[in-house]
Amino acid sequence: MRAVPAAIEVQGRRLADDARASSVFANLRTLLPAAAHNTLSDLEDICGEARQLLRAGAVAIAAAGLAVAAHSAFASVDFARSGACGDGAAVLG
Repeated sequence: MRAVPAAIEVQGRRLADDARASSVFANLRTLLPAAAHNTLSDLEDICGEARQLLRAGAVAIAAAGLAVAAHSAFASVDFARSGACGDGAAVLG
């Protein structure tokens, strides 16, 4: 999955931002012949999908970080008040 971010970072990350990418592709449409516009639209769609995947990946990484922090914060809490072993689990009974 390393190739996707590299492709988006072309030209100083212009394609990483929705608005800038739209502007880049609009400019390319004025420079390229009409016969290339369908291919350019496909490329624009692929870049948009890559941005969505990168954003989803960033959200997943943040969620994983929060889960680790939450586990660390609760791992040593003695919820049963009977001497937690520090593994994040409590046996109630």
